[in-house]
Amino acid sequence: MKELFKSIAQRSSIFFGNIVNSKIFKYIISSLVLLAVSAYLLYHLFFSASDSIVTEVAYPVTDEITVSSDAYIMRNEYVIRSGETNTSAAYYYDDGTKIAKNACIASLYDDGGLAQGNTLIDINNNIDFLEKSNIDKTYMTSDTSNIDSKLTELYYNIRSGLENGNISGVLSNSDDMLTLLNRRMVITGEIDGFDDKIQLLETEREKYESSLGAVTTSIYSDRSGYFYSTCDGYESIFTADAALDMSYDDFIDFTLRSPEDAGSSVIGKIAYDYRWYLVCPVSKSDLKDFTEGRSYEIVFEANGNKRMSLKLVKTVSDTDGDGSLLVFESFDSPSEFSFARMQSVKIIKSSVSGIKVPIGALRVVDGEEGVYILYGSKVYFCTADIIAQNENYYIAAEPDPAKTPYGVLYVYDNIIVSGKDLYAGKVIN
Repeated sequence: MKELFKSIAQRSSIFFGNIVNSKIFKYIISSLVLLAVSAYLLYHLFFSASDSIVTEVAYPVTDEITVSSDAYIMRNEYVIRSGETNTSAAYYYDDGTKIAKNACIASLYDDGGLAQGNTLIDINNNIDFLEKSNIDKTYMTSDTSNIDSKLTELYYNIRSGLENGNISGVLSNSDDMLTLLNRRMVITGEIDGFDDKIQLLETEREKYESSLGAVTTSIYSDRSGYFYSTCDGYESIFTADAALDMSYDDFIDFTLRSPEDAGSSVIGKIAYDYRWYLVCPVSKSDLKDFTEGRSYEIVFEANGNKRMSLKLVKTVSDTDGDGSLLVFESFDSPSEFSFARMQSVKIIKSSVSGIKVPIGALRVVDGEEGVYILYGSKVYFCTADIIAQNENYYIAAEPDPAKTPYGVLYVYDNIIVSGKDLYAGKVIN
């Protein structure tokens, strides 16, 4: 009997040993291990996904409610005429420059002398530019930080001007940038200065002055103001005086008139009155949102979206139709501002400030409107007083912490934008 059991044990050992060493056994064990790992991953993935949320910080926001208009600029302008023919003008001032009374605006040359006259003006401008580029010897290398800051500002101004078509502003900022770059090279010792170049230009100027033919006429301003070398023919139509007296029909008549022929004798114009008006055609329904005597911020899109505050001095309604006019007044003439006759503007009639709430985050819980927020690892429900909305988000009123310390949405809370099975008190793993 003992020998029988021993024989069975030996055969069993051989049998199971063969099974363990077989490929089928190894495949079964590997499959079981793989199933166990997959089940473990699926379990954690499922429960992790159930707690997965997306949050967004509740930042403060201000929305502006605007009215768009194709507006007209009206101001008092004096057209300068030379009375000369077969001559060309060499100008001493850039457009938009403030000039004094009796200033020499331009010199007139016959067609042969104009090129030399313009060359002489260019030489004078280059001398002025290099003189501005020179610096006092007391400047230190550390002053480059201030120059670099100004260069960065000018760079973004130039980019904005190019994007919005404000060419005069781009040119002015470019000149300022070149001046600062020259100053920076002097401060850092890259160059010694511009005295030698200035001296060469002065010598060249003397040569041109000695060979230049006689000036036919010099044009002087008979009043002070802002000089412009071009006219659009509407100087006697869209005047500042007319802005305060015109009816709606008068304004329509102004816009339908053809510009006056400037003629070959026109040298330019001077805006001699610091007062100017912006006339904005709007619908009659917009009038209820505006109050005479109040100032409004206006965005001038063609001037790099420049913002200016103008006072509403008059409203005009069409007696028969739906049209109306908003007449704004200003005494400010900023540099690099284009006074093109017609400009697209946006009038900011009001603004709303509060807390930005994503559209999908707003919920109603127990009859109260609000959002879920995540504080630490715990979910809370906070009410939100919605005061405005647009197509992208709501605006909630900012609460007073002294009056409503808990349970209300505050700035910089973490709003839960998406998540499953949310409720107050839930702990997010």
